[in-house]
Amino acid sequence: MRNTLGKKERLKSQKSIAALFREGQSVFQYPFKVIYRVSDESVNHTFPLKFAISIPSKKFRKAVIRNRLKRLCREAYRLNNKELQALAVNNVFKIEMIFIYIADEEMKFHDIGKGMAKVLEKISKQVAFI
Repeated sequence: MRNTLGKKERLKSQKSIAALFREGQSVFQYPFKVIYRVSDESVNHTFPLKFAISIPSKKFRKAVIRNRLKRLCREAYRLNNKELQALAVNNVFKIEMIFIYIADEEMKFHDIGKGMAKVLEKISKQVAFI
């Protein structure tokens, strides 16, 4: 299995995103607020996790900085999502998530990676009880 992020793992559907904000649960771990939803819909076993990343343009006016932060967040997610992915595949459900970057300043990859690992761990603990 390749260790990459494909387009099929991205959450792009406006209906799914609206449902996520309407019905989802939230978890906070600096520098992220994550809204997630667990569903028993027909699961595509190769992609049980779908995610999106949001960087507010009010805090980061320059697109260059927003795009860099998105790249760093995607890489941190790619490196840390294995446990949550295994949990979703074993329990045959689908998890949709949106990561909202709430820090006021641009952070280094090391700090973003630590925050991402912690927030994914929190989500996997909460999802394990479902």
